[in-house]
Amino acid sequence: YCDVSSGINAEYGAIETDNQEVIRSVSAENKKEFQHFLAKLGSKKAFEATIASELLLKNLQASYLNGRLFRALGGIEVIQNQLVRHSEHTLHVNLFGILKSVLCEDRLSFFTWVYSDPTSGLVAHAKNEKYRMLVLLLMQKLVFWDSEEIVDGFLEFWSNGLMRQVFAACFSEKETKAMSVLILGKAIRNNTFLVRYKDEVIEMLKCVSNYIPRLVEEDIAEQKTWIGGLSGLSMTPIARKLLDKSFWTIFLPLLDFLDKQDKESMIDDLLAAGMNFTLDSTSISQHGLEITEKLVGLCGNPVFKKAPLLLNRVLERCPNTLLAEDKGQFASLLKVIKSQSDMQSDSLSTAVKLLTRTTANSVQARKWVVKYNIVEKLVSLLEVNSVTKESSKSAVAILSNAALTCAHVFQDESVCKKQEPEIVDIFLKHAKADKGLAIQQNAAIALARLATQNPALLDRLRQLRGLEVLHSRFSLPENSS
Repeated sequence: YCDVSSGINAEYGAIETDNQEVIRSVSAENKKEFQHFLAKLGSKKAFEATIASELLLKNLQASYLNGRLFRALGGIEVIQNQLVRHSEHTLHVNLFGILKSVLCEDRLSFFTWVYSDPTSGLVAHAKNEKYRMLVLLLMQKLVFWDSEEIVDGFLEFWSNGLMRQVFAACFSEKETKAMSVLILGKAIRNNTFLVRYKDEVIEMLKCVSNYIPRLVEEDIAEQKTWIGGLSGLSMTPIARKLLDKSFWTIFLPLLDFLDKQDKESMIDDLLAAGMNFTLDSTSISQHGLEITEKLVGLCGNPVFKKAPLLLNRVLERCPNTLLAEDKGQFASLLKVIKSQSDMQSDSLSTAVKLLTRTTANSVQARKWVVKYNIVEKLVSLLEVNSVTKESSKSAVAILSNAALTCAHVFQDESVCKKQEPEIVDIFLKHAKADKGLAIQQNAAIALARLATQNPALLDRLRQLRGLEVLHSRFSLPENSS
C-alpha cells in the first residue's frame, strides 16, 4: 500500500468543503492512488482491510487534507459497510479511530452516519461492550458540537430506548463512567433534553453523587475527564442541588491530590467547577475554613487565576469563616498582600478582604499584621491610590478594606503612638472621598482612633481642618466593601 500523503500535501491549495472541488484539487495520479487505497480498505477479506485501515490511520494523522479527500471519495460509506460486514475486533477499532479523525472536520457526514441506518450506525455498535468507549468518544464529538441540527439530532438519538440502555450500561461501568459523565454534563445544558428526560437525568445524577467520593482513587486521566464532566454539570441548577454535598466533600482531598501532582490545568478546571457549585450550595459552610485555608495558599501562585475568585465566593457563602492566625495559611495571606500592588488583582482584593474579616475579631491577627509590617503596606496602597465613583470595583474593594483593616489595628494604642503625622494626610484624603463610598467611613474610623491615642496626630488633624470631616462621617456605620 502506498502512502500518498506527501503528494496530496504538495498539490492541495485552498481547502474547500465541496466534495467535487476537493477532488478537482488533486492530481489524477494521486486521486487514482487514493481510490486504490480505499478499495483495499473495503476488501471482503478482514485481514486485508485491517492492514489498509492501519495505513489509513497514519495518513490521516499526518495530513488534515487527507481526511477531506477520504470523505470526498466516499470513505465514510466504506467504513459503514465494513462495520457491518466484518466482526474482527482490530479492524473495528481502527475504523472507529478513522471516524474519530474525520468527524471534527465533517460533522454532518457523521450525523448522517449515526441516524440514517440504526443497524449500521452508532447504536448497533454500542451494543457490543468492547466498543463502548469508542462509541462514547463519538458521542462526545456529537454532543459537544454547537449546532442546532446536531442538538436536535442528539435528542432524536436519545429517544432510541436501546441507546439509553447502552448509555446507562456505560454509566454503571468504571471504564466508561467518566466519559459518560462528561457527555451528560453537556447534554443536560439543553433545556429540551432536560425537561424531556428529567427523571432519567435525576437517576444518573444520583449515581454520579454516589461515585464522587471515590475520585481520589482514580488515575489522572480519569480524574481529568471527571472534572470536565463536573464542570458541565455544575452549570445546571438540578445538578448543583443533587451533587452539592458530595462535591464539597471530595473537593479539598482532590485539590490536595492534584496540587501534590503539580496538575495546574486540572486544578484550575476544578476551581472553575467549584465557582459554579457555590451558587446555591447549602453544604459548603461545613468545609468553609479548610477550603479557605487551601485557597489562600493557591492565591499566592499567579498560575491559579480562579483561586481568588473562588475564595471570594466561599467567603460570601461562609460569612463567619476566619483564618486561624497561628497557622501557616495566615502567613501565606500576608505574603500575598506584601507581594502585590496591582489594584486590578483579584488575589490582592480577596486577600485584603479576608484580612479585614480576620482582624475584626482577632487580637492576635492584628499583632501579626503589625509584626510583618502589613500596616505599612496597606498605608502605601492608600497613599498612592484614590477612590472615585469611576474607580474599578477591585480598586474600591482593596482600598476600602485596607482602610478598615488599619482601623482594626489602630485599636492598639502602642501602634498609634508609632505613626508619623503624614499618615493623617493619607487617611483624610480618603475620608473626603465621593459621598456614598465605603472608604469614607472606614478612613474616618481609622483617623478617629489615631487622633484619640496620639496627640501629635490630633494636632495634625486640626491643622488640616479634618475634625469637621470626622464629625460629618461619624453618623455612618462602620462598613467594608
